[in-house]
Amino acid sequence: MRTLLNFSGGIDSTYCLYHHLKDNPKETLLVHHLNLMNREGRAPYEKQAVTNIFNWCIRNGMGNFKYIESTFDYGTLGYLVKDLEVIGFLTGVILRHPGHQKITDVILPMHKSEMARFPGDSYQRAHHKRKVLAETVAMREVNFTFPIIDMTKKQIIEGLPEELFKMTWYCRRPRKGEPCGKCHTCLQVKEAL
Repeated sequence: MRTLLNFSGGIDSTYCLYHHLKDNPKETLLVHHLNLMNREGRAPYEKQAVTNIFNWCIRNGMGNFKYIESTFDYGTLGYLVKDLEVIGFLTGVILRHPGHQKITDVILPMHKSEMARFPGDSYQRAHHKRKVLAETVAMREVNFTFPIIDMTKKQIIEGLPEELFKMTWYCRRPRKGEPCGKCHTCLQVKEAL
């Protein structure tokens, strides 16, 4: 194993998972899912998507991955930091594990539409924070790769098998088990479709 993918079960991480497994059949990909427990309430829907997507991959001959998961629960703290900051810390924890010392690359499923949400150089600053967190905890350098950085959400959706796309979960603030239709990810998908 030399590559880690932090996997949410969303469209972007599913695209990265699918293409990495398909294009690298002899490599075992380490896939980490974070059950992020916060007031948004999306964790159970993401978890179901993750299970469905992994089962689909295995049924379709792409079982060349090892799955790990963790949970971060905000409890009653009341303040949410950026997801990428929590993931940056946990990436460092994963990479510090003695069994993961050969992992050199971390796939970041970031694309054009997502980058546009960050004004000015704020994405570069946010990514720098994530990198510093990961490297501080891992106690070594981390190489982040951006395989979909030049793609639009529409291109990403079109690059997935339709059956697999339908298994993804993308809403940040679900209402009664359905996408809200108003959060930034719902709006990106609506525009792309």
